[in-house]
Amino acid sequence: MLVTDGDPLILPDRIEWLLDALEEHAPQVEIVRIATRVPLQDLRRVDARMKRALRRRSTFRVEVATHINHRGELFPEVREAYAALQEAGARIYDQTVLLRGLNDNLNTLSSSSTSCAPWTSRRTICSTASRSAAWTTTARLSRRGLSCSAGWEPRG
Repeated sequence: MLVTDGDPLILPDRIEWLLDALEEHAPQVEIVRIATRVPLQDLRRVDARMKRALRRRSTFRVEVATHINHRGELFPEVREAYAALQEAGARIYDQTVLLRGLNDNLNTLSSSSTSCAPWTSRRTICSTASRSAAWTTTARLSRRGLSCSAGWEPRG
């Protein structure tokens, strides 16, 4: 299940209510992914209420999908916020949006991926779009370095 639109973590009490209800009434749900930039944009919101909402669940895994577009966004306080969410039980992964002139080269992507590595658990997916198709680049960071695959995906 994907929870998105606006930024859901602005309302941690409602997210906790939703996750509690899913845990009790929807045993078929295996993963709940919450898309957010709160840990980057408003660090004050990463508090006890948010950590309680994102705690480990008995019937599904909570994932926090974030959009870290450049390592320059990763101030020490931001790193601490993501580490706190991970300690609370959320699995963190990053979806980087390619931005021309900011992070659209391999060195910058590699540097950003390396900076996120201590607390992210999923690959970085980068994409740009046109009206008819999306160019998707998937970057994977491993011990051997950064490997990329790319291709056009038609839009419906």
